Amino acid sequence: MTYPAALSHFVIAMEVVFLLLVWVSLLANAPLEGLADPMHTPNPAKAPWYFLGLHELLHYFPPMVAGVLIPGLVVGALVIIPYSTSTLKVAASGRVRSSAARSSAQ
Repeated sequence: MTYPAALSHFVIAMEVVFLLLVWVSLLANAPLEGLADPMHTPNPAKAPWYFLGLHELLHYFPPMVAGVLIPGLVVGALVIIPYSTSTLKVAASGRVRSSAARSSAQ
């Protein structure tokens, strides 16, 4: 399939998905709550869903450990992963040379 044909198919598929999402959003009512009232705070106050893990850690650990130490260790581990050489050694040793390359190298 050529580039313009593939691009046109992709754009058409994207438009179909967009129209489907618009159609579903018009038919289904979202279960929204009432307007926010600054004079009445719900009890207990809940963190947004993306802070749920940190909020659960606060139940089991002190705030310094749950809010600083554990997230810092996780972020530090994610930063170190690209610099790990174990994955590079596996990728380099997993290569199979062809018989023609082996015979010419000998």
